[in-house]
Amino acid sequence: MSYRLIILIFLISLSTINAYSYTKSSSLGLSETMGIFGVLSNSKNIHGFDDLYLVKGVFPIPILGGIGLSLKNYYSSSRSKPFTALTMLGTYTLGLCGTDNCDPLKMGIMLSWSLGYDFHLIKSQKINMHLKLGILSQFDLIQMKVFESPSDKPEIWPIVNLSFNR
Repeated sequence: MSYRLIILIFLISLSTINAYSYTKSSSLGLSETMGIFGVLSNSKNIHGFDDLYLVKGVFPIPILGGIGLSLKNYYSSSRSKPFTALTMLGTYTLGLCGTDNCDPLKMGIMLSWSLGYDFHLIKSQKINMHLKLGILSQFDLIQMKVFESPSDKPEIWPIVNLSFNR
């Protein structure tokens, strides 16, 4: 078994596992930490470090995904608060190949930064729901270039997600 296959199995396993009891927050949408690599994502605070999180996620069809460490900072304790996040993540992309000359697996290392607002929509004993809006930019450390979005501002991705936590 090649090392790339082992790494792929490891990344897919980590990014698709949803161990809710170990999760601080689950989100749906373009993530403030992972962007398109974490449309369905989970984050867990690392014990002893208030602002450091383990993040993992996938695109709904698991052809994109990843896992990483994120440093998040919230600048207020009110119901709507600004935030920033800096994340280092390992990513995978499974390509659909029509020829013999294509590489079906692409792995990368990304550095992403984001800023935005976190709106606390619902607060109850059982669940809290947040709406996060902002912008994100990602830099591919292997190809040494910005990971471009399909927009008129290719270096900027929107952040729009709902996150749920206990």
